Amino acid sequence: ACCMLEGTAQVQAGETVLVTAAGGGAGHFAVQFARLAGAHVVGTCSSPEKAQLLRELGCDRVINHQEEDLAGVLGAEYPRGFD
Repeated sequence: ACCMLEGTAQVQAGETVLVTAAGGGAGHFAVQFARLAGAHVVGTCSSPEKAQLLRELGCDRVINHQEEDLAGVLGAEYPRGFD
């Protein structure tokens, strides 16, 4: 997760990052590294428990795709996409 965000993606402060399966092992590390870089972090998950964990880890927006329409939310709230 760290290598991808810092090396490949070169995440910068102020960018918007989408982390899919953010409640999983690599996902929650990606959330934390993106937050440390100063990014706005959107994380997806599939349960209320994982959603709560993601909030605690610092996700700015959590989307539980079992309860919300992922494509609809992304299109409405992030029409410019992600960095």
